[in-house]
Amino acid sequence: INKVFQAGSSGSIGNHQEYGQRFLGKRISWKQTVSNRQFLSIDCEKYPEEVQQLIDKLPEAKPKPLYGKVFKRLYAERNIVPEAELALSVEGDGRGVTNIIQHYLHNDDKPFKLVTRDLLNGLNKVFRPDSDFSEINAKKIQREKGKWEIFLSEANKGAIAQSHSGSGLKTVICVLVFLHLLPHLENRPVKNYVFAFEELENNMHPALQRRLLTYLMEFALKNDCIFFLTSHSNVAIDQFSTDENAQ
Repeated sequence: INKVFQAGSSGSIGNHQEYGQRFLGKRISWKQTVSNRQFLSIDCEKYPEEVQQLIDKLPEAKPKPLYGKVFKRLYAERNIVPEAELALSVEGDGRGVTNIIQHYLHNDDKPFKLVTRDLLNGLNKVFRPDSDFSEINAKKIQREKGKWEIFLSEANKGAIAQSHSGSGLKTVICVLVFLHLLPHLENRPVKNYVFAFEELENNMHPALQRRLLTYLMEFALKNDCIFFLTSHSNVAIDQFSTDENAQ
């Protein structure tokens, strides 16, 4: 309010700042166009022209919810494959996921617990009770010309390479890398990100979809970040159809 109804300004309505205090707590309606916000009403009331000229400016004075956010997109077509050591980055198709995980596991300039604790805990929250992973690791594969590959271990099953795993598991790992490793790598708070995930349901059974979507919802609320999800799945639509935090 004080950005528009400023101290030291006055007119036929008297001191602007004092007059503007009556709008505190009021509901402002506007519409967003490509270039700006257009004022519609405050509680559907009408005001004198001098006041109207001021309150027309209120929407533009409010913070823009996506301004300054970092946009990260995970494509519908994605994969995790063995990778050589490269510059640390992650692409929307999954390129770089193997490299960033092995780097956080094996280099002393990165906290390995982001993988062995945070990422692994996320995996188990999504996959239990179907699977219970005890360890995540990365090894150099000589038959792949020394490229790194991710391995996941379960009790009584040993370590299984990602190249022998299903695409649903790879999708969840990609998502968790976006959420837990990229913000640390880029030295930004998670709340500064907008995550756009396409068709997470590909090759996932409904129970796994629900657990993954629940994980994302809880992560968004805890970290005050934004997700855009595209989906053809009735599971996603049904799960969020009555959620007050979803649109």
